[in-house]
Amino acid sequence: MLKQKIKFMWLNRRGVFNTPPIFQLGISIVCFIKSNYHVFLIIFFLSSCTGESKSCCKELSQSLPINKIPDSFKIDSNSIKTVHIDSIYNRTGLYANFGFQFYTKGDKYYLVYLNSSKDNLIFINLFDDKDYKMASMKGLIEKQGKYTIKFNSDTLHIMDIDQFHYMQLKLLGDFSFEKIYESGLSKAVRPKHLFLNSNLVVDKKLAFFNPYLISFYGNYKTKNNMDSKAWIKVNIQTGEKEKFFNFPDEYRRCYQRDFYSLIEKISDSSVLAIFRKYNKIYQVNIFSGITTYSSPAFSFHSNYMCYDKLQDRNLAYTSKYDLLDEENSNLIWANDKIFLIKRLKRENKKDPVKCAILVFNKALEHVATYFPDKSIWPRLSFGYKDGVLILSDSLTKAYYYGFKKN
Repeated sequence: MLKQKIKFMWLNRRGVFNTPPIFQLGISIVCFIKSNYHVFLIIFFLSSCTGESKSCCKELSQSLPINKIPDSFKIDSNSIKTVHIDSIYNRTGLYANFGFQFYTKGDKYYLVYLNSSKDNLIFINLFDDKDYKMASMKGLIEKQGKYTIKFNSDTLHIMDIDQFHYMQLKLLGDFSFEKIYESGLSKAVRPKHLFLNSNLVVDKKLAFFNPYLISFYGNYKTKNNMDSKAWIKVNIQTGEKEKFFNFPDEYRRCYQRDFYSLIEKISDSSVLAIFRKYNKIYQVNIFSGITTYSSPAFSFHSNYMCYDKLQDRNLAYTSKYDLLDEENSNLIWANDKIFLIKRLKRENKKDPVKCAILVFNKALEHVATYFPDKSIWPRLSFGYKDGVLILSDSLTKAYYYGFKKN
């Protein structure tokens, strides 16, 4: 039986570690004969469950890349050349702390980001290489600022996370901005040990339901930077604030480096939400703060790993952690379907970035899983037609994956 397990793991490039630690140690000894690389990989798994993370690190498992599509769905996939995006992106540069947005105007779809000189918001039409716009941000934002932003229709909501200054900018027909509202919210968000996150890593940390601004936040004074609740709701007119939405119990058991959640607005009163390192989708009423629905268990095992904070300065550890850890990169509501885009683990930096697309119905039931075979940028995904469109990591192509009902 042990020999069969060893053979299986040797053939499986992704690796599935679902045996007790004593057997994992035995497997590492056999793999030493085969490959030094495999020894390093497995020993890392064993040593990563030490220190403060020892009590909560679980057996690491990874779903095999086998598509699980029910007969009720038909998969439609194709690619679109987007070489012009790569060309413009290389020319303008990116200010990472502003993140990315997708903006839709009629039948036009734009990738939006702030250029590296921080004076123009760039709009690139994904399907028209001649449609490229720049909206001036001069006098609207501080060049040293860090921001969390969100487009709602033609209104751009911006929060300076250092100054806690909030603005609403109206995008006009000529792609210029008109400031329609601003407010200093420092008194509401204070005390000083509370903080907001910029769009450096993910882009869905902010939502607006007039007059309430919803944002993920953290607490510098706590062990895991997690406060009593995950979100803060601020009335932009009165400055009144309310904390709501609980963290999963699992998040309290060990350190999570990326502990924030993704927020996707689905109605005038509700959002969908998912934490980056947890397999459960929530539907939350913003005004009452009540979780009205939550998804049943996914038929997908993710390789979420506890992070050893004591290894923060160990470059070998942090690099390997980034490769092996998986995360929820985007949550998309489109055409009565919900798409969760997961970034999958890699064994080394030269491996292409791959993702899994998990499909859910309105009842938050996991109904399909699809593994694209392309190297993509999971963060740069959005709802399109009957599915999702995801840009390649080179920005030279966009891949469409449609999920039509038969």
